Amino acid sequence: MSDPEQADPEQALPSAVCDGGPHIVVPADLASGWRGAIGAGTDYSRACDVAEPVGIISVGRGCALVIGGSPPFTYWVSEEPGFSSGALVVPRSWASDFTASQLRTVCEQTPASGFRDLGLVFQNESSKCLLFAACDAGPEWVYGYSRFPLARGCYRVLFAEAHLGQSLEVSIIRLASMPAA
Repeated sequence: MSDPEQADPEQALPSAVCDGGPHIVVPADLASGWRGAIGAGTDYSRACDVAEPVGIISVGRGCALVIGGSPPFTYWVSEEPGFSSGALVVPRSWASDFTASQLRTVCEQTPASGFRDLGLVFQNESSKCLLFAACDAGPEWVYGYSRFPLARGCYRVLFAEAHLGQSLEVSIIRLASMPAA
């Protein structure tokens, strides 16, 4: 397994990792409402019902973005200095260790025409989001979480599969800022 935070510490990316199951992005102000695998009819089971590659489920008064299936890692790559868009990158296969710089490069090199609109809208009413294993929940985190800035607003969810040479294949879930109504 590769860990871009270890391989490229000066350019570390927010990430999620776990032993199996989906990953989730939750606006920071809704994260305390996520119960993970605790209790009956769990939030985790709702997340597991999301088909790959991605879906939206309710959390409290808002929504969360679920990276379906069982990704080994998910990384957040901010695409703009103002944090008004970015991409979740899920490595699917790799021939050798990869770096955060390579994940950024594959995002930059994937043309807009390579993405398909999934017809989903992710609404973020916070200025930050948390990325973590959907089975987990605070305050007693098992796998932990990453926090990243994302401007308040609505985001179209776009999807592409891409590769960097022969050594790295990824799924890219781009959050594209929608103009205010």
